[in-house]
Amino acid sequence: MKRIEKEMIIFELITILFLILNIFVKNIFIGNKVIFPIGILLFFSIVLFGFERVKIINKDKKRIITVIIFYTVAFLIIIYGLGLFTGYVKSPYSFTFTNIIKNTFPVIFLLILLELFRYNLCHKSNKNKKIYFMMLIIFTALDLSIAIPSYDIKDYEEILKMLTLVVLPSITKNVMLIDFSYRYGYLPPIIYQLIMNLYIYLLPIYPNLSIYLESVITFLLPLIIKYIIDNTLTKEKKVTIERKKTKKVLSNVCIGTCVLLIVVIVALYSNIFSYWIAVVGSGSMSPTIQVGDAIIVDKTIKNHLENLKVGDILVFRIKDSIYTHRIVDIKEENSTYLISTKGDREGQVIDNWTVKNDDIVGVVRFKVSYIGYPTVLLNRFIKENKK
Repeated sequence: MKRIEKEMIIFELITILFLILNIFVKNIFIGNKVIFPIGILLFFSIVLFGFERVKIINKDKKRIITVIIFYTVAFLIIIYGLGLFTGYVKSPYSFTFTNIIKNTFPVIFLLILLELFRYNLCHKSNKNKKIYFMMLIIFTALDLSIAIPSYDIKDYEEILKMLTLVVLPSITKNVMLIDFSYRYGYLPPIIYQLIMNLYIYLLPIYPNLSIYLESVITFLLPLIIKYIIDNTLTKEKKVTIERKKTKKVLSNVCIGTCVLLIVVIVALYSNIFSYWIAVVGSGSMSPTIQVGDAIIVDKTIKNHLENLKVGDILVFRIKDSIYTHRIVDIKEENSTYLISTKGDREGQVIDNWTVKNDDIVGVVRFKVSYIGYPTVLLNRFIKENKK
């Protein structure tokens, strides 16, 4: 290992330790205040390792920037389009010219410093895997430092939300940006960061998405962009062995299948489409539906209540709680359905409420046994630790 690599590893270990203490102990440099440690880290990285602008010789550089702009803008169009189904919320930021400058300037300055720091580390790393891995930790920790004022790290639900919305998307984003910074310079990462972080200060509304849908989109977007650039724009070496070609095709099919599966699961779980996947947390419907089973709920039945029949398993809301019980009786009075329900468990009696039109969520069409049990355990753990 070269001397500069050893020095970089020591520098990165000290940086990681500092960021961990900052996040979990002191909370001094958080939010936009992260500008100060990033500036200091950039300064010391230049003093210790130097800074040189490496000329990236790549005919596809402009096309790479075009792809990044295209897909990040497409991302915004998609999530704002989803807002047509989920609704929109008003931005908390003021949109006078002065306030726009006031809100965006620190973010722009922070992101430019961040990418210059990333660029300098990348081009002194000599592709050392240990250095790359520690870089990933550093930039994920910096993202966490920026976002942490919005979360209460003493609350388990907030921690889960932070992991879902910040940490996981940050990992895939930084994998992409580290790779691009090394291969294409600091400009493509800066453009990506600016588009993805400034729109909230420039648009008066943003879509009210579930955290699951938002996290999966932000998690997948860097992977999609990196995949497209790696497989479409860059020149690949000719593979002479047919086995390698087959292996690559199978790998791409597996990746595509996994991505599609994740998208479908999160789309179902987000509860914004006609079908919804839910996890059963009680045993009132056993043995038909057990604790931890995932059920696929058809919400379109709300528009065709006349198709409901005795024996259907109904999902409905009573006093802000959701139940899954079987229909035992249906009456209709003045276009209002009065439905009696009951659980399947032995000894269950008819529920002491009447389900009406507005209470209905949907009917159960399918179930997948035990797949949701980890979610049940996690919810129980969160509730127990809230007491």
